[in-house]
Amino acid sequence: MAALKALVIGMGILIIVGVVVLFATLASRMAGNKQAWESRVSLPEGFGLVGVAGTQDRVILHTRGPKGEALLLAVDPTTGKTLGRIAIEGAAP
Repeated sequence: MAALKALVIGMGILIIVGVVVLFATLASRMAGNKQAWESRVSLPEGFGLVGVAGTQDRVILHTRGPKGEALLLAVDPTTGKTLGRIAIEGAAP
């Protein structure tokens, strides 16, 4: 009877330790990588910023040129490097 009691107490302790480890792991993963960053982006000559949209790994800048032409720039927010450009033809001013 004493052996069974010791076994039940031991398994109860293992369950508690497992739950604590589970919550600690979840909390550390939810915190993520929150390092501060700063970068600069140069818009093409004569273009102004109209809107901004973001995803996990890039920022999309909606710009408009002096003649009303629209241009979307995909930018890496940590480096400021332009990853791609999309020119929108026939955009209304």
